Amino acid sequence: MIRIRPFKGIRPTRAFAHTIPTYPFDSHAGPEMADGQTQCISPSFEKVRGGLLSLLDKGYLKRDLKPCFYIYRQETVSHKFTGIIGGVAADDYFNGKIRVHEQTLAQRAARFTDYLDAVRFYSEPVLLMFPDNNRIRQIIDIETRNAPTYKRQMESDGMSHSFWAADNRLNIEQLVDIFECVDHLYIADGHHRMASAATYVKRMRERDTTFMGIENYNYILSCLIPESELKIRAYNRLVRDLNGHSIPSFLTELSHFCTIHPKGDKPYYPAHKHCISMYAEGRFYGLFIKRELRAKPKGLGELDTYLFEEHVLTPILNIQDTPADRRMEFVPGTGDTKGLVNMKEWVDSGRFSAGFGFYPISVGDLKRIADLHLAMPPKSTYIEPKLRSSMVIYPLDGV
Repeated sequence: MIRIRPFKGIRPTRAFAHTIPTYPFDSHAGPEMADGQTQCISPSFEKVRGGLLSLLDKGYLKRDLKPCFYIYRQETVSHKFTGIIGGVAADDYFNGKIRVHEQTLAQRAARFTDYLDAVRFYSEPVLLMFPDNNRIRQIIDIETRNAPTYKRQMESDGMSHSFWAADNRLNIEQLVDIFECVDHLYIADGHHRMASAATYVKRMRERDTTFMGIENYNYILSCLIPESELKIRAYNRLVRDLNGHSIPSFLTELSHFCTIHPKGDKPYYPAHKHCISMYAEGRFYGLFIKRELRAKPKGLGELDTYLFEEHVLTPILNIQDTPADRRMEFVPGTGDTKGLVNMKEWVDSGRFSAGFGFYPISVGDLKRIADLHLAMPPKSTYIEPKLRSSMVIYPLDGV
């Protein structure tokens, strides 16, 4: 059973809906707090809290008087994502009903916990996925027949954003009841936010020894999206050198890992799982992982990123710590040959010796890793939607 609940959100008034919601924190070059815009992290946490109160006083933000679930829709030319924003019980994370597929960095998580302690609100939800459910879809359809509370038309990045504050009591009760029948949720994006929020909850419970479990801080701001709408792209890899190998000797070493098919100078997109595209010295290659290496060990062996690390990066290229090694870079894929063209340009520039393009990991493999309590290699997935910050703000004070 998954416990969710509506909340009295703080959100932009219609007049300022086009200026206050912003890109996620990690897409900015640096933290900021501007008049008319809240930002997720600032070097001075107190300024963030003061900025929120100032925006309320100036009428840029408003508090909803009734508890709501919020429906957020992000649309591009080719895709539409629709999620439910609400509070999800931290206890469901503690007891393993919210499952993870990534490791988190303690220092990064601790910083965000301190931030929450100072500002006492969430502005950026964790993205959680749930199994598709027709009853939930029907409720979303009913709510989105109404005019959006506000809408941002197509932006420079090709996205539009629609937002509904859903305060219908019957629909709220139905959503709560339906999610009580869901066995597990899976973190799609926001592992550090979830880990930080959970630590904050523990910290608050230590201070508040009479807590009842209904206080706002016991719930974590989340956007719940059906798994069929999730879009997973690959992260491609670029390496600056081949650890002393020439291309012929490198291909010889690779032949122990995969069957190699030359593909010429045109971008080659991996056709399926266990197929990797490689580009070096003006040529593309199809690398087909040998069958005897697949699915070993259980779970992780289904992931091309894991097999590539175990059989290529570590033993052949001597890259032992992929996030920290400056000989390697990660580049988000596009799900088509455009990402490979980008990869080719980086290699042709002379900054890198080779590029490797991957087929996206499936939702099924992501869930399998989480169910087995394993962690994917770093940068195995680039998941969309990337949620806007401050579409609605969840206050941690009160109940």
